[in-house]
Amino acid sequence: MPLSELTATIVRDTEPTELFKKIQSEGGTIEEKYPGVYYITGVVAIPTQFILTSSLSKDFHVCLRVLSNKASEDDIKRFIEIANTFTEPIDKQNADAVMNVSINANREVYDKIRKENPFMCQALRELMKEEIQEEIQTAVQKAEKKAAQEATIKAVDTTWLTAIKNIMQKRKCDAKTAMEELCISAADQLRYMAML
Repeated sequence: MPLSELTATIVRDTEPTELFKKIQSEGGTIEEKYPGVYYITGVVAIPTQFILTSSLSKDFHVCLRVLSNKASEDDIKRFIEIANTFTEPIDKQNADAVMNVSINANREVYDKIRKENPFMCQALRELMKEEIQEEIQTAVQKAEKKAAQEATIKAVDTTWLTAIKNIMQKRKCDAKTAMEELCISAADQLRYMAML
């Protein structure tokens, strides 16, 4: 992929005064294209934009405002409402990516919204439906794998216990002798002793 097709984006809640001074001292230019959105040129090969979330327009940049670790409850609610109107798969995927970052940065606010507002809770679930379904499917697969492993271990244990008991009866010996004849490891011998 050519560098001309890439864009680097830095998102912060507060203005990086020292960084901006350094960029300008190195010959770079900083242009505020929109309130809170700065384009940086002249110091890196990749087009770079800096987003100052605290200065973004509440009306036009709510999707970017929720990326802040200080996102407001109103911005989050508005983003959820907007994101739930998306119908195109790519738009839903992008909204999901923004939501994941926002939730990780603002867990307490999302918990509060979820507890206080059933509609928002339902909207959040709907927005993250695919991710939730993937997590459920993964959990089910893990549970099935664990159950299969446990069933296999139980079957093996039952087989070994039957063999130990058969040798004990036929040879009239104790369990330790029977397990040694079966070449059962010392660790497994302790485990089987507890089961006999």
